[in-house]
Amino acid sequence: MSIQIAQESTYKGNDRWKWSVWLEGPDQELDQIEYVDYILHPTFRDPFRHITDRASKFRLNSAGWGEFTIYLDIKHRNGESTKRKHWLRLEREAARAKPASKPTGRPETAKGEPPVIYVSSSATDTRYAGILARVLRSRGFETLRVEDEVASSLPAEVFVKSAIDQAKTAVFLLSGKPNSFMNAEIETAQKRGIPITPVVIGPDVEVPQPLKDCEIRLKSGEEIEYAAHDIADRLTKVDPSRSG
Repeated sequence: MSIQIAQESTYKGNDRWKWSVWLEGPDQELDQIEYVDYILHPTFRDPFRHITDRASKFRLNSAGWGEFTIYLDIKHRNGESTKRKHWLRLEREAARAKPASKPTGRPETAKGEPPVIYVSSSATDTRYAGILARVLRSRGFETLRVEDEVASSLPAEVFVKSAIDQAKTAVFLLSGKPNSFMNAEIETAQKRGIPITPVVIGPDVEVPQPLKDCEIRLKSGEEIEYAAHDIADRLTKVDPSRSG
């Protein structure tokens, strides 16, 4: 399949852009596509976009203020589907003309996309999960949490599967026995085959057996910022080229 993902963006002022994403490729291949499902960042009011317009090359038009990864599910008329992703770049014309800057300490994927980390916790640990996500974002990672689903129209179960499909790794905060929802999240991450890091809060918390060898144990939730930097350091060391 030689289909490529194209985009354009226009700066509108006040840190806002209008942008579009569509497919480019031979007409015979585009003709065999029935529709494209785009999954945007969960902070969008409607992050799931279903596009059927072949004439526009399945063009999605939207607007926003930040860059993020767009996930595409391209449905072919023969029943097969192709999954792709595209990092949406929003750059002013002047910025595009500048020479490439020196590498920084921000971790990125091979295509310049910040790695996605799925963060989960019980309601009791929501505050600590928020701190963890904030620190990870400050270190250049993108985080996805079920709490983000509040801003979307996706059911929680659909959001979790979509988020874990996007994630490079998953972090679970445990201050007690995981509930059934978290167990389902852990199972989804295991099936996906991504690394899982349990952050255990308290000395007496039992960790599920498959996760015992990779736990980070804290005396209290107040140590969560240290744990967040430790996780970021571990992920950066996986690929030394991502460090500054």
